[in-house]
Formats: sequence, structure tokens, C-alpha cells
Amino acid sequence: MAQEQNAPARSAFVLRDEMPRSFHFRRLVASLKKAGLGQIVDFVPNETICTEACHKFRPEQICEIARTAGYRLEAQWIDAEWPFAENLLVVT
Repeated sequence: MAQEQNAPARSAFVLRDEMPRSFHFRRLVASLKKAGLGQIVDFVPNETICTEACHKFRPEQICEIARTAGYRLEAQWIDAEWPFAENLLVVT
């Protein structure tokens, strides 16, 4: 079951299953190794897994965030139909 959790400038998508599940990872991800997890991860019923987190910014905010982090905004492509943008940032 997928749920969308909204706040004014943020969305998160989580999965929740009513049954217990075990997932076997064929390749270990670096973060799993660091967390000390093995190749099998068990989830109890109704445990949620966050699969995506999105934050919404106004176009002018991206430039300021980039500058604060030591980048400059080289180019920005904004989708006319969806409130979505791709941003090319370059180290200053």
C-alpha cells in the first residue's frame, strides 16, 4: 500500500504491507553494509518504508541554496505541465 504524506513544501511516499516480508538483496548497498545489516532484511506487519522524499522550492530559492553550498546555478529547466525542475549546478 502506498501513502503520500504531505506538508506545505514536502512530500514523502511510504510503503506499508499488512503481512510480514523478508527481502533478500543480491548486492549489498554501501549503506546496508555501514548499518551492519546482512543480505536479508525483515519487516514486521504494518512497518513502513519511506521510498521517496521530495521537497518543493521556488525557482529563485534554488539559486540561493546552491550559492550557500558553494555552487552556482548554470542552467535550469522547468517543466511547464508539472511543478518539476532540473538544475545544473557548478562548483564555484
